[in-house]
Amino acid sequence: MRSAPFRSLVVAALSAVAISHAHAQKPSSGGSFTDSAGREHRWSVAPGHALMWDGQVYVPVGGRFCPRIIEIGDTDANWLADKAALDATKAAGVSDILISPRRSVVDSSSAAWQKLIDYLDSQGLRYGISFGKGVDLPLRGTVVKPTTYRIFNVPADAEVTWDAAGADSARYVLVDERDGTAIIKEGAARIESGVAIVTTEANLGVGVIGLLYPRKTLPVDNEGSVPDVWTGFDAYRDKLLKTLAAVKFGPGLRFFLDPLADRIGFGGEADSLVPDSPAFKLEWEAFLSRRYTSIEDLMTAWGTTERTVKSYQQAAGMLPLWANAKGVPYLVDGTTGKRNQVGNESRFWSDLRDCRDEGLRYYMRAISDILKREVANVPVLYTHTAQHRIFVNPEKTDGFDGLAISVYGRGSSLVSRGAGSAVSQVEDSARTLWCLVSEVMDAPPASKTSVGYDTKQAMFLDLDWLRGVGARGFYVDSLQALPVEKNAHVQLANHPEQLAWLKEYSERVTRDGTTGTAPAVLLPFPQSAAGIVQPGAVSGRGVWMVPSLAAGRSMVFGSSYLGYTITLPEGESLVIWSLRGPRETHLHADDVRLLRVFSAAGAPIDVKADVKKKTVTLILDETPRIIRTGGQDVFPIEAVEDSLKQLKHLVEQATALKLPALEFKFEMDRADVHYKLKEMTTAHMMAAQALNGIVELMKPYTWIEAEAAETHTFTDALGLEPASGGRILQLSTTAKPPREGYSAQWKFAVPADDSYTVWIAATPPGGQTSPFAWVVDTEQPHNASEGALVGSAYLGDRFVWTRLGRVSIKKGSHNLTLRVLDRTPSADRYNLAIDSILITREAFTPNGILRPALPEPPEKKPGGKK
Repeated sequence: MRSAPFRSLVVAALSAVAISHAHAQKPSSGGSFTDSAGREHRWSVAPGHALMWDGQVYVPVGGRFCPRIIEIGDTDANWLADKAALDATKAAGVSDILISPRRSVVDSSSAAWQKLIDYLDSQGLRYGISFGKGVDLPLRGTVVKPTTYRIFNVPADAEVTWDAAGADSARYVLVDERDGTAIIKEGAARIESGVAIVTTEANLGVGVIGLLYPRKTLPVDNEGSVPDVWTGFDAYRDKLLKTLAAVKFGPGLRFFLDPLADRIGFGGEADSLVPDSPAFKLEWEAFLSRRYTSIEDLMTAWGTTERTVKSYQQAAGMLPLWANAKGVPYLVDGTTGKRNQVGNESRFWSDLRDCRDEGLRYYMRAISDILKREVANVPVLYTHTAQHRIFVNPEKTDGFDGLAISVYGRGSSLVSRGAGSAVSQVEDSARTLWCLVSEVMDAPPASKTSVGYDTKQAMFLDLDWLRGVGARGFYVDSLQALPVEKNAHVQLANHPEQLAWLKEYSERVTRDGTTGTAPAVLLPFPQSAAGIVQPGAVSGRGVWMVPSLAAGRSMVFGSSYLGYTITLPEGESLVIWSLRGPRETHLHADDVRLLRVFSAAGAPIDVKADVKKKTVTLILDETPRIIRTGGQDVFPIEAVEDSLKQLKHLVEQATALKLPALEFKFEMDRADVHYKLKEMTTAHMMAAQALNGIVELMKPYTWIEAEAAETHTFTDALGLEPASGGRILQLSTTAKPPREGYSAQWKFAVPADDSYTVWIAATPPGGQTSPFAWVVDTEQPHNASEGALVGSAYLGDRFVWTRLGRVSIKKGSHNLTLRVLDRTPSADRYNLAIDSILITREAFTPNGILRPALPEPPEKKPGGKK
């Protein structure tokens, strides 16, 4: 534990990728490494994110290697097995090795490391070193996740149970469902074999919700975690230096990977944990004293209704009973147990996460600097696990020197599942960082049924995807993985054809002398636009769309145009493209002299500006164009005209069918007035609202937001900004289902007797998704496995559209019921998330959260006839 708060920590604002791709000059990561023979090796990172070593571009192509003498023990048998695998790798012409033990480096001997390092250097192999578990001290605290640990309709005079695997204790509250602030009873639950048990009283009443707050130890494993660095850092640092400072590294050393913890990340319940270790609470207390000049300011920010907190130390011991607007709005004093009600705008959670993230960034920087100063001055990298601010290095001289990508999949999914966001955060950092792939394969080892890649072409295609988006180094999983029995299909050192493919790909990269010196051309989009933008290549343009932490919003201009805004250091830009092919488009702005137009690659485009009409004219097609707005609202006039035409057509149809369309005609007329006044944003907003209303009236299709279920026993309706409607319906629990099972039901209506297709945007089927069945009214149930996936997944591959099937439905109101059938195939839990449901008679082409296009009004013939 540090003796004083880290007051020197500078929390810099995140920079963003320059959308013009001008790539402003950044300081370069760099240093000088002196090997065991006394030879100096200077290194730096090029603007294209490749490592420059001794003046040459270094783009490794190899594999991960888990050494037996480090992982299991330094015995003759283990050493002979390691040497055989390394010799086979070298004989095949593969020279790049990522040493990746699973156990922490500090749990092995310096002698074993020296034996391994000496052999690697003697064979002319180049190597990076991963540190395994790193700080092997788990983080403890209370998990505040009311959506998961919740029971509806708690019975009276009964034993109520929650699945609380890993919990050593738990607090519970029983809440009146009619008044979310009325706590009926609270106390400590009994923990038995991973189950939390509470015995209720006979006079409990009805409509009671049970919430559990388990105290857990977060597992430290290979899937990413947050260890208790606040408590364990100093001891770990000392043991690490004792182990590695004694090792003499030769000329083959290139980098260190994950020196603090294996894959730092906030998966599972990590982001919902309130740590309670004394070291963290001390840091939490210091953080609060720096952020708030008085306790009164602190209590105001946390929205407490009573001023019962008298010190920062007391505040640091408070436990929230809510998260993400769920639970009960109280802070509980950890010492006295007294509750303090809070308002809707409490900053508790944002403060806690800021404190946690600042601490992690400090320790990530500190161990990086210590290694380069005390062990070997080579690049230090961290594995990117998610789009998160801890993976942006704001320092121009200190801290880590690159990010590593760990990703499994094929083709474009490699970009959407993590590579794109990792490269984006490399760009966001204050100096040039190395970007390499530390772990890649077509599928995770546990799910593979064949050895390595199926073909050379498959390997090359996947690595090309990663190279195109900006990765400058590749390690497949794995040359040797332990335990062997669980990784039988990734022991590539035993398969010469896989090694030969790696060698050939390395030669191919080497022949491309510009690899690594020229940056990939990136077009960032804000996370809020992930429902309409798929990470990946812009077709035929050499440009890659990647997610960014920069602020912005998605822009859906009816069925005419699509785009998003993004705020960058140079100001706000609008990125826009046509949904109707090449089209002359007139962009309206108050002062068109301030507008600047660029191609997706950042090249300036000459456009025709009419200052009097306040328009800029250009051709828009399916390729994005970048509009520097000068801080103005910019709107395509054609989008308003298209919406008004569609609205007029539908109003005429509704009137002919004697439907009550008068209010929509009134809204259309109002929108038309604003259009004529050149108030394009207002005109389009009003036309869009009227279109939504008349669609609901005429029902050319029925679009259902999953979270709007009439009834459901899913875990919760969660806020997710990029999703359709900004929320999703999610089931994620290990708890036993209610008697009727986990299910959801939606009401809908159709305008005529006909055959309708039912679509659903939900979690992709597979090992992590529960199977489900669906039925309309009381007809024959259908299994979801009978459906067909259509189109690309969206929201980071979180959702994909499935055409469930076609059913005959009578005119009028109906019920659609979905019932989860079982736990997920690969885990002992129920898991299914749903974004949207569509019921339509017409053809539908899925595209993220976009609704079906409305029918186009018929063109008028000469003489005014249609």
